[in-house]
Amino acid sequence: MLLASTSCDHMGGALAEIESAAENDYLSAELKRLKGSAWIGLNDIQEETVWRWYGSNRPLTSTGFKNWYSGEPNNVKGDENCVVISYGNGQWYDWPCHSFFHYICEKSNGESEIVG
Repeated sequence: MLLASTSCDHMGGALAEIESAAENDYLSAELKRLKGSAWIGLNDIQEETVWRWYGSNRPLTSTGFKNWYSGEPNNVKGDENCVVISYGNGQWYDWPCHSFFHYICEKSNGESEIVG
């Protein structure tokens, strides 16, 4: 996830912060087309169980939207501090940050716009 965040930074954006069901549905549909899950900017790296958006550092609770799969986050083996959105169901899973996945960047031009 950290490599993904750096890549987004180089493009002038940040890992996606999903703030609504509509945004989640759109991204889920794109991931189904690509047949791959992807990193989003959510993590609890700073403090265990306190989920924050990587780019803005806003807490997950500030958006009013979450889409965890049943039983998630579960922090298997104490090493799941980052979040992927599944291409199969659009739900979120905590996952080890050092794993490799596609990633979703967003860049603002005054409005929320998905760029990669």
